Amino acid sequence: GQLSFVNGGALSQTVSVPVTRDDIDENDEGFVVDLGNAVNASLADAQGAGQILDDDAAPTPTVDSISVLEGNAGPVSAVFTVSLSNPSAFALDFLAYTADGTAVAPADYTAIDQGAPVSVSFAPLATSATVTVPVNGDLTVEADETFTLNLIANNNRGQPMIIASGTGTITNDDSATLTLTGGAIAEGNSGTSLLTFTATLSNPVQDPVSVDYASADGTATLADNDYQQASGTLNFASLVTSQQLAVAVVGDVEVEPDQSFAVNLSNLSGPAGVSIGTGSAQGTILNDDATSFSIANASITEGTGSNSTLSFTVTLSAPAKDPVSVQFATADGSATAPADYVAANGTLTFSGGQTSQTVAVTVIGDNLVEPSENLQVVLSNPVGGSIATGTATGTILNDDSASLTIDDVAQYEGLTSRGAGALTPFMFTISSSNPSTSAISVNFQTADGTATAPTDYVAGSGTVTIPAGATSATVLISVIPDTMVEPDETFSVNLSAAVGASIADAQGIGTILGDDQPNPVPVNDPRALLLLIALMLSLAGLSLARRR
Repeated sequence: GQLSFVNGGALSQTVSVPVTRDDIDENDEGFVVDLGNAVNASLADAQGAGQILDDDAAPTPTVDSISVLEGNAGPVSAVFTVSLSNPSAFALDFLAYTADGTAVAPADYTAIDQGAPVSVSFAPLATSATVTVPVNGDLTVEADETFTLNLIANNNRGQPMIIASGTGTITNDDSATLTLTGGAIAEGNSGTSLLTFTATLSNPVQDPVSVDYASADGTATLADNDYQQASGTLNFASLVTSQQLAVAVVGDVEVEPDQSFAVNLSNLSGPAGVSIGTGSAQGTILNDDATSFSIANASITEGTGSNSTLSFTVTLSAPAKDPVSVQFATADGSATAPADYVAANGTLTFSGGQTSQTVAVTVIGDNLVEPSENLQVVLSNPVGGSIATGTATGTILNDDSASLTIDDVAQYEGLTSRGAGALTPFMFTISSSNPSTSAISVNFQTADGTATAPTDYVAGSGTVTIPAGATSATVLISVIPDTMVEPDETFSVNLSAAVGASIADAQGIGTILGDDQPNPVPVNDPRALLLLIALMLSLAGLSLARRR
């Protein structure tokens, strides 16, 4: 610039130099103002010095407080920012170390030891720097935890003094659910057995956790004395993840289905992040008592005129509390359906406490002589029990019999009609009172009466068989015709040794009727008188013989 002094005017003037303000901590600074090119004057002192006096304080460091989610595994970086209150023209250096709070090294984070602090350096005019502290992730449910980053001067002068500090908060991001699981136990026959339930936290919890529990009826009930009431509180100490409770189950000898009851959780107490997941579990009382089905053999007389009922008894070895059932079906043996009985099948259901039922099979009566016959009833598909004796035999007792009779036969000897030398057959019928499923046999033997063999008939003997299902057979006896005038003559056929029947009439009489006539004699012939006398004597002798 240019300064002008006028004649008679002021002898001094001021040169103003603007100075730029800043907040930089720095040394005092100087500059000069030079004069030159004087007109009508000489320069005695051509340079003036200006000095800028620094009025900024040394910068003050601060450490920001931060928070970081811990994560579930591995290290997570917690980055602290160290800031200066104002810049400095000088390079600055501090030292930093960590100190435990509720977070504890090395479990929760990796410490920077006070004996080996890290350097926090600022280049000239820089106002921020960072310090990184590794935080350890985990699954533990816990409160947020803290530690401190302390800043000290780097001057090695006695006990360091903390000039700034910041808090690092490790924010918990874990949760835990409480799950109750039940189990099963055989009830036993007496006393009590303990059925154990387990309550499990999905993750460890730093702070204590508690929860109430209580049993509740299901198909097993307190009223039926199936189990004993249980209630109380489960307490989880720090980091404990499992607790158990027990319910007393009462033994008995009653046959019953498996039964169950419940245990329910309520009133959870613990830090945030802990909740009830599965709060109810079932305990199963396994029935260890058994019942079994048995069927007994049966028999009945079949009868002849009407049907009858063959009754089979099915029993349970022990009464059951609830209904149990078993299926049944008939099966042919030597008796067959529908000829001998009516086939049957179905289901027997035993109500609670019932121990006996009957299977009824209709037997068809007949008059057929036969061996006793049998059929079976078979049990299957038991529900609520097992089968001990699953097959029974039903016997149909035959009450029919056969008795044999032989007819009498009377006929003419037959010479006139048959011719000389021909024999006359006498057919004796042997009859059975009832048919038989087996052949019936009987022996026969002729015996003389007034007719004698071999003069009047041909003697015979042998065995006659009545086939199965038939009711008669015949015996042929040959009679020898003659021309003799004689009274009727008789012989017999006798039965014996019957097989498959009894003998009611063991003798059949064969009567040979005389069919011969004397030659005519003249009345005046003396021989007629003699013939009449002989005939009368013969008849008198026959009558006397019959009386004897």
